[in-house]
Amino acid sequence: MPNRVLWGNGRTKSQRYRSILTKEHRKTAHLCALGHNIDPPMIEARCDLRCVFSGHARRDAQNLIHAVKAYIDGLEDAGVIKNDHGISWGDIDQEVGVAEKALEYVVITLTETGEVDG
Repeated sequence: MPNRVLWGNGRTKSQRYRSILTKEHRKTAHLCALGHNIDPPMIEARCDLRCVFSGHARRDAQNLIHAVKAYIDGLEDAGVIKNDHGISWGDIDQEVGVAEKALEYVVITLTETGEVDG
């Protein structure tokens, strides 16, 4: 789950802290994606999100997209996608009130929609 500082309306007094968090989340996605060995990378892809939250409030879709930006960049670093400009946003499913705070998660699913590079 992205740190709350990385959300579109996330607040911090330190841009440095936000930068450190962004790099950590980007690296996490990069390392997770390395095991999938997608070659050649996707040029165009549809991105669907499945989010599970502990609270009972649904989140704003644009804030969710902003929150996962570092993960999308990490997937680009790992060679899963060629460039995040080729991403089109699909379904954003939210389940609320079904997990403890420590068990919240986001699943990012990329489905190739266009040509491949190579």
